[in-house]
Amino acid sequence: HKSDIYVSVQSSELQVAPKNRWIAMISAKVYTNEPKKELSVAYKLLGKVLKDFFTCSKTYCNINDNGKDDNVFIPSSMDSSTHFEKTTKEVMMIYKQITGQDVDLNANPDSINDQ
Repeated sequence: HKSDIYVSVQSSELQVAPKNRWIAMISAKVYTNEPKKELSVAYKLLGKVLKDFFTCSKTYCNINDNGKDDNVFIPSSMDSSTHFEKTTKEVMMIYKQITGQDVDLNANPDSINDQ
């Protein structure tokens, strides 16, 4: 199976790690009973790792046809991407299904309730 591997690296500039240290997150969809081995190419890119925390999570999707019949809107669980692209698109789709309007990312938050 082919799958993208996402690597997100953050430093002290974002105030998430001490100076001269980095925090990295590796994520991907895995297909075997050896998921850490599947991600070994990403671990090699990081070099020396002081401590790692490894977990696998199941992902879920809705089964109610996106609220068309019952007006219950259930988002799927987060996918393996570290940049939340799929999740953001899904939230925008659900917003449109509920309101009938596209999300306006240019909206002024101070006047959001003035409609």
